[in-house]
Amino acid sequence: RPPVEESMKSVAATAGCSDRLRRVRVAAKVTRTEWRGCTDGVKVDLVTITGADHVWPTGRPVDATLDVLQFFDIAP
Repeated sequence: RPPVEESMKSVAATAGCSDRLRRVRVAAKVTRTEWRGCTDGVKVDLVTITGADHVWPTGRPVDATLDVLQFFDIAP
């Protein structure tokens, strides 16, 4: 299987995003990679937590549940 970033590049290309990336360090071990110039308001982001196990992150600095609720525009 390809690494996650390679898979996300494919998703971004399918969504009409350019290959321009913006990487933002959210916290000491957390990086958000954002693909720019996507069509039709599409947003493609990848949040990477260095050294984390494969678990559902909750709390700070990454709350996956809140991210999903915001994606569906139903966040409290």
